[in-house]
Amino acid sequence: MATAEHVYFLGAGASVPDGYRVTAWLSCAVAAFLRHYRDVRGQRSPLEAYLASVYGLKRAEMEASADLWADYADDEQAAGRLSQSVMPDIIDLLSALDLAIVENASFGPTVDKGKRWELRGNELVRVRERAVEALVTGFSQVRSNRLGKKGGHETAEKLVSRLHADDVVVTTNWDILIEEALCAQRGSVAIDYGANLINVTTCGVPRSVAPAGPQVLKLHGSFNWLHCPHCRNLYANPNLMIAPEPVRRWPIDKECDCGAELVGVLITPTYLKTYQIPQLLEIWRKAQKALEFSPQWIFIGYSLPNDDLWIRGMLMRAFAIRRHSGALPEITVVSRGPNKDLEQRYKRLFRGANFRFFDQGVEKFVENEEVFFADERATQSRRQVP
Repeated sequence: MATAEHVYFLGAGASVPDGYRVTAWLSCAVAAFLRHYRDVRGQRSPLEAYLASVYGLKRAEMEASADLWADYADDEQAAGRLSQSVMPDIIDLLSALDLAIVENASFGPTVDKGKRWELRGNELVRVRERAVEALVTGFSQVRSNRLGKKGGHETAEKLVSRLHADDVVVTTNWDILIEEALCAQRGSVAIDYGANLINVTTCGVPRSVAPAGPQVLKLHGSFNWLHCPHCRNLYANPNLMIAPEPVRRWPIDKECDCGAELVGVLITPTYLKTYQIPQLLEIWRKAQKALEFSPQWIFIGYSLPNDDLWIRGMLMRAFAIRRHSGALPEITVVSRGPNKDLEQRYKRLFRGANFRFFDQGVEKFVENEEVFFADERATQSRRQVP
């Protein structure tokens, strides 16, 4: 494979400057979706029944969380109030469902006053799909409001403007800020996701445009991907394929060409080991290979948590290969504010690497050409050595 001079590894913090700062509290978007579901369908969703039965959540508590989400969607400064919600952390919510589905476990019967049903098997699959639908709908609402006020994602667009065609972006984020920034900069292009994805229009028609530009390797899936569990096709749309649709038309209820129902692809770290989508396995393989061959690793907004075992394992394997080759990578870590604990986590994992810690935030990093291009000049110097 072609050598990537730079690998940009993006965590949740990379999306904060553009107004997306709430990965953990996306469960408030679930509450907002459940209220919308009741208003449209005239009944509560199986997802609401699950939350009431398993977490003991009351309707009033979900309504309060829905109000918090509405405030945040309208004004990103309201993000701090989301912590008032009693909704479960979204990663915990999805991970508990994932493990129960894999193990064919049961959460027992619902607490409905009317018909009771067992929370296991296919019922949990449907509950999870409604959760994915809720997240996509909530993200789309925030995205629409942010774009309406700002006209674009300024920080993501500045970052993309610095990328070379042979650079690689590896991201843990579900959002599509990088893809939209690439499309805005380069016109109507298909994104190179590093695997055999079918790029389609919003209506689901395959696009004939060949993928171009830097690869965008999404380790945990994406808000704009749909997967067919029957024929294994994976579809992607840079314009957010599973966006909210008119009343009584639900985003996830789409069919593959083979007739099977398509499902969203939002992966939790807990579930990675058992999520056997071929394209996702290929994306992880290419992410490791890009790291193995790249002399410059730039981590933006990624806290390197100790419990993110699959990613840490991939990083350690790539780093060991570079160590054995006698060419350790130069590592840049971009964060907001000094963080000694963060620095120590990186230094312990990547012993011997040449580090640069930039703690003035993503915005300053992409705006400061002297800082941003320091590693670029180093790369050019290496190329000029006979």
